[in-house]
Amino acid sequence: MSATALRAPAALDMALGDRRVVDNQPVSACDASAKAALTQVVSNAAEASPGSGEWVGYEPATGPDGIVATAAIHCFPVGGGYVVTFTCATQVPPNPDSASSLCGKLSAAFGAK
Repeated sequence: MSATALRAPAALDMALGDRRVVDNQPVSACDASAKAALTQVVSNAAEASPGSGEWVGYEPATGPDGIVATAAIHCFPVGGGYVVTFTCATQVPPNPDSASSLCGKLSAAFGAK
């Protein structure tokens, strides 16, 4: 019998974060806050397609595991305001944060605007 060292597989952790309704604010305010929050928390942010209100961000690949965290913030116009939602995914390990924790960080960064 021989022993072989195998690398433990990573798990994909996904979470739906906060859902907020913001009155009397243009959806452009949501877009600006979404981009800023993603840039602050995961360093990379871009709108999925121009005018979509769907912002995505990911941590830059720092090793052989590639991207280990990604998130999306969605801005939907409603009446005179907007609805914003947060969706996150992390690869654990090597990412030390759970998807829920990542969404919490994004929500806090979004609310700080």
